[in-house]
Amino acid sequence: MNSGVLAIYDLIASEPYKCTLPTSRKLSKANANSFDIQDVGQGNIIVIHKSAHIGDKTEIRLSGSNNILYVGRDCYLREASVEMKGQAGAVIFSNRSGTTAGKIKLTGNGSGVALGWRASWGGGAAMAAEGKCIVVSDDCMLSNDVLLRTSDSHGIFDLESRERINPAKDVVVGDHVWLGNGVRVNKGSRIARGCIVAQGAIVAGRLDDQHSIYAGTPAQRKRSGISWSRTGNYDDIPSIYRDII
Repeated sequence: MNSGVLAIYDLIASEPYKCTLPTSRKLSKANANSFDIQDVGQGNIIVIHKSAHIGDKTEIRLSGSNNILYVGRDCYLREASVEMKGQAGAVIFSNRSGTTAGKIKLTGNGSGVALGWRASWGGGAAMAAEGKCIVVSDDCMLSNDVLLRTSDSHGIFDLESRERINPAKDVVVGDHVWLGNGVRVNKGSRIARGCIVAQGAIVAGRLDDQHSIYAGTPAQRKRSGISWSRTGNYDDIPSIYRDII
């Protein structure tokens, strides 16, 4: 198991939550609406906090084995889908995080997707493959139709050496990042803390300047020294995200 997935597993161990573990393919309405969980693998663990809300149209499919799906306190999954095909992978929704219409797909062994505390996602797809991970850190806001992926899904090879030249790579989105509608985040990308990535931009590498606005294809820095709020009020910016560190 790679270090990225081990880090995701550490999120589970950080607090001893009182959780409900489903014993059948349908969860009780005590903590979720009725929805199907299809688990045809072996050794998979599904842990859902009793305060989480799982919408009727959410679909969870596990065909791999020894995977973990963890949904923390006050999380929400509305019309979402989680598909875990590989082995020893992890999908983590940290406390107060969630998605509406987001689609998560794991393939290969040791792949993972994690949403940090209070991270919200309006929809799109997160595709982790080949043992690599997508980490969306605390207090991020992902708009509609946002795509994150760790691979190109197809190999590209040097004809002389026959070696693959487009290996899969992890994706890391730092704390308090806002990804606008239709943003694409390609394999190997890193986005620094407090950034805004404008609508329709393509991230294809490292965006290293904290508290900056990036736009374009590929995304380039347009302005620095900014922060953002989920409302129109400066005072609603969490205090820890008002300064560059």
